[in-house]
Amino acid sequence: MRGVIVKTEEIYEALDSISEKGNIESNDLELLLELSESDNDEIRSYVAEVLVLSNDSLAKNILIHLCGDPDELVRVNACDSLSVFHENAVFNVLYKRAVEDESDLVKRYALLAIVDIMDKIEIDKDNLTDLFVSIEKESSIGVKIACFKGLYKLGKSEYLHNIINYLSQDDYRDRCLVVNELGDLINEENQAIIVKALYAHKAKESSEAVISTIEKAIHDLNV
Repeated sequence: MRGVIVKTEEIYEALDSISEKGNIESNDLELLLELSESDNDEIRSYVAEVLVLSNDSLAKNILIHLCGDPDELVRVNACDSLSVFHENAVFNVLYKRAVEDESDLVKRYALLAIVDIMDKIEIDKDNLTDLFVSIEKESSIGVKIACFKGLYKLGKSEYLHNIINYLSQDDYRDRCLVVNELGDLINEENQAIIVKALYAHKAKESSEAVISTIEKAIHDLNV
């Protein structure tokens, strides 16, 4: 590296410092640009995660580059952080990841980022519906739920029940995922339906992890 930071622990300290202060300054961006080319997958992943704190065009370009990274988690974090950029160019990058990436985890986060920005940009909602419907047929639960979430937010209310029905999944981690996505979807219109479903499932749930996730989702609503 060409700067003062030369040891891995010093790099992490610098990244921790940027993350903790909650904003990215111009000199931070220059460092993050340099670290985005690191040979260390974990460092590049941390860079992609931290860049969510910036809406600068350089941050966006770094993230777009990292969406093509060979490491899966780097691509996941890059897609996730791109959700702060409400631009068609960003949508196109996320669309490509959702369609072409070999990782279901990357697909999921690309889809969730699309869901976050789709109401804030001018895009063809019919094409977006087709995207969600076609990708939903894939086997990954996380990908399916992301597609259901997108379809629901496009006004197709029946997909809320599709998500709720996935509370019956065998794997407790999948059930936690569903609870988290339901919690994220709650609004005044659907709160009664979702809270009723969560209470009903909690009564028969055996996993402490899922019960805790449900309790947190309900607690966050103050109901």
